[in-house]
Amino acid sequence: MLSKFAILFFILALAAFLFIVSETEKAGLCSTEAGAQSALVANSINNVLNNPIEDQQVVVKLPSAITLGSGLSAYTINMTYIKQSNAPSIINVQTQSTTSVGCSSQKSVFFPNTIRVYFINASGGQIQSANTNQMSLTAYPSSQNNPTRFIIIIKCASKTKVGVNYLFVITCTQTDASLCYGYGIYNTPSISTLCGFS
Repeated sequence: MLSKFAILFFILALAAFLFIVSETEKAGLCSTEAGAQSALVANSINNVLNNPIEDQQVVVKLPSAITLGSGLSAYTINMTYIKQSNAPSIINVQTQSTTSVGCSSQKSVFFPNTIRVYFINASGGQIQSANTNQMSLTAYPSSQNNPTRFIIIIKCASKTKVGVNYLFVITCTQTDASLCYGYGIYNTPSISTLCGFS
């Protein structure tokens, strides 16, 4: 017959095991959700780049949280551009939970290194010029103050320089996507000028 200590030890061990299984399932579900979000952004960039239409833009709406088991998790999306001289350029899109350890996923987009890339943050400031070999832009959809609600992707061809193509990735905190174009994203660099929209 089991002693009281043995029974207590068994109950505690079983509880710990069930807790670990539950946390593993939560992390797995969270990583799946993070993967879906990374894929959404990466696929949107890839689709814009590969669309035969010369000028195109896509607005990606971001949820304020990703699923974590029966609850929700705050998260960020970090986009890193890497230009390689003798290989395709890369944009790595990593979605990561800010509240759950081990909950993250990354998707990558490959494209010709001749495309000039600009990252522009939510305040309309230019992150880097097209001459930079590496840069990052982070979206904060779960932020309490001014969360990133949209990622705007714009592809265009120069109307004055043959063979010059641009890609702009822009974070936006406006509540309406149509308002994203009124806070200065056309200032530096001037998308209207580079793309010939004006």
